[in-house]
Amino acid sequence: MFYINISLLLLSRSTLRILKKTTHSIGENIGDNMFRLRVREVIQEKKITQSKLSRVADVPLNTIQVLYHNPEHDAKLSTLYRLSKALGVKIEDLYEVIPDEEEKQ
Repeated sequence: MFYINISLLLLSRSTLRILKKTTHSIGENIGDNMFRLRVREVIQEKKITQSKLSRVADVPLNTIQVLYHNPEHDAKLSTLYRLSKALGVKIEDLYEVIPDEEEKQ
């Protein structure tokens, strides 16, 4: 729970508004929006191996592999927080908000 609270403080106000219905994860559908993880893209940009990221972030390699191969996975905020610190990026860089159909129109 400690990491989650810190992570929420780092999120932008608009993201917090979207996340107000959840306190523990970012994943498939939250409210009327969908989240897509960008873990693969950030790992490739930073040119770091999944194995090294696992050691630096203190996150199991299997978890990183799941996030890498499944961008719709329901990731814990505490995991995203650890990854963001290890990669030297903001937590918001590890996911994107895909607005619902009504907002697109």
